Amino acid sequence: MNEKELVIALAENNEEVDILLSAMRENTKGNFQFKKMKLKRLIKKNPEIDFVGDILAKLNRHGLADYSTYELPILLKQLNAQKITKMMQYLIVTNLYHNFTEENLPIIINNVQEGNEPFYGLHGFNNDRDLELFYQHNFDELQVAKDESELDHIEGWFEEAVITLDDYKHRLTAVDLTEFDRLISAKTPESELLISPSFLKRDDRINYEKANIPEDVMADLIKVVDGEGVKLALHLAYIEVGMYNHSIKSTLLDSIHRHYLTFRMQLMGVIKIIDDVIFFDKHDKLMKSYEEIVAKLKKSEDKYAAKIEKQNKDIERALSEKKQTEAEADDIANHLKKLKNQIMEQDAAVAGYKKMLSDDFTNLKIAVIHDSQLLYAPSIFPDIKFLHISDLLEADFAEVKLALIQEFGSAAKKVRQLETKAKAAKCDVVSLKCEDERQLIMAIAHTINERGLP
Repeated sequence: MNEKELVIALAENNEEVDILLSAMRENTKGNFQFKKMKLKRLIKKNPEIDFVGDILAKLNRHGLADYSTYELPILLKQLNAQKITKMMQYLIVTNLYHNFTEENLPIIINNVQEGNEPFYGLHGFNNDRDLELFYQHNFDELQVAKDESELDHIEGWFEEAVITLDDYKHRLTAVDLTEFDRLISAKTPESELLISPSFLKRDDRINYEKANIPEDVMADLIKVVDGEGVKLALHLAYIEVGMYNHSIKSTLLDSIHRHYLTFRMQLMGVIKIIDDVIFFDKHDKLMKSYEEIVAKLKKSEDKYAAKIEKQNKDIERALSEKKQTEAEADDIANHLKKLKNQIMEQDAAVAGYKKMLSDDFTNLKIAVIHDSQLLYAPSIFPDIKFLHISDLLEADFAEVKLALIQEFGSAAKKVRQLETKAKAAKCDVVSLKCEDERQLIMAIAHTINERGLP
């Protein structure tokens, strides 16, 4: 592969192949693959053409992004950080540092053939000492001490919540700063450095792939652990087993702290979304089951009501016609009693089912202060005390440990007064922003789940 073929191989979309064709004054009709084949034929047909020079001339005339103020090492990292396309990375660096791309063309071609970024493994420094100096910064001694004190905590959290660092330490043992810089700068980590396969096999996450989790959410989780997670793991392992000058330790500690904060925030955010999906999926299934049983019970009640109505008509007809004997009347009365008992049994079954929908929260002493008309919540949570704002007395807070106060529908002043009274009674207070009963039920369940209440 020569430089012309390399540039064509780096083109990854229609816009880029159109730029290449326009530089050769060729039309841009056809699909992506056709235009790539056309470019390959053109450079073979005209081997003397200054293909790269013509492209750069065209791009410079039409506003090629100006990176002339960047030194080569910074330029390589900047292009990588800004996610510039592979073709434009090569053309920008060639435009400013032609000797560098010419000297390293075999490495660049090999990178492309391996599916990596064109400058993968090339840091642009004249020697490894310059690379080491690049990583050195002057940090406040107190900040360095603080970062060192947090290192054990960060490593402990990572190995407990994410993955063991043993494989990373084995991979980075005696690795110098140049190799570490190459690993940490790679957009796609080496396969053995990926976290997601082991991460998803943990006991607390092994069912994520089987659960009804949206594909984009799972993709976000994998992106986080194989992105910031890998970078944090590399830093944690390298500072313990890698080969580096002690003077850059402050920079590594600072990087660990920044990657830790970023990774933890991203990871916790995605996991919370997954946990919410699982919770609401279970809740929806439970509510659907409950509604189906309520509908069946209602149908049964209507059926028995119709029977009772029919029996009442029979009684009226029997009395009016005086054809029924006293014994027959007694039989009818007994039959009615039996039907009523059946209805009472059905009512008891409903109450029993509602009781099954909730755990026993009696000892938790939870009270919900609401301003909505409630039909189902008291039945779903029979061990929770439901108090309407208009009926609330100060004495009601005496035996309450956790007060959940509905905000919507009540005056803000009234809500603040309730919160003050509850706190004065040494209650833990949580505000629930709920406009209707369904939202209130979900908020109560979510609060109990979030606080880890049994």
